[in-house]
Amino acid sequence: MKSKLKNVTDFKLKIMKRSLDTAVNISARINVPPLQGRSLVLCSYGLDGLVKMGAGRGIGNTGATLRDTALLYSVMVSARAEESNLVLFSKSCVKVSLEKTDLLKNIELVSKLEEVQTLSNFNASLDPVKRILHEYIRDDIYVDNIILFHNNIQVQTHRKLKNYVYGYLKIKI
Repeated sequence: MKSKLKNVTDFKLKIMKRSLDTAVNISARINVPPLQGRSLVLCSYGLDGLVKMGAGRGIGNTGATLRDTALLYSVMVSARAEESNLVLFSKSCVKVSLEKTDLLKNIELVSKLEEVQTLSNFNASLDPVKRILHEYIRDDIYVDNIILFHNNIQVQTHRKLKNYVYGYLKIKI
């Protein structure tokens, strides 16, 4: 294995990264349908998302975390939306602007933002989501799609959030 790693140069690494990025972009175009209108994409980015994806199935601590996966899906959905507002939240929230080009580049840029690094130090709360929706109501901003990526919603919290979203929709209709 070590001998194979010695043969990997920076040039080869760039080619592999570009190939992976191309594959992710193609996968997003094929698997995520385009979203018409304005979309609000909400992504939980708290400490509670640091669970490894395979750990629950006895695979061990390998693979991506739930938080990283939620970020990937959020960026994919945002890239496929006609007009998108991506908001990462935990104890507070951060509105993120994306470039419409490379998904992996966007993920790298987002995860390195100082505001996002601060978010990642707290457990996720749905209070920032309610504040965002209230802000949209106050500022009379209409949204066609609301997409929420969250890794651990209890049934009661889910009902409260659903009622809040329905309240938002009733006000906007």
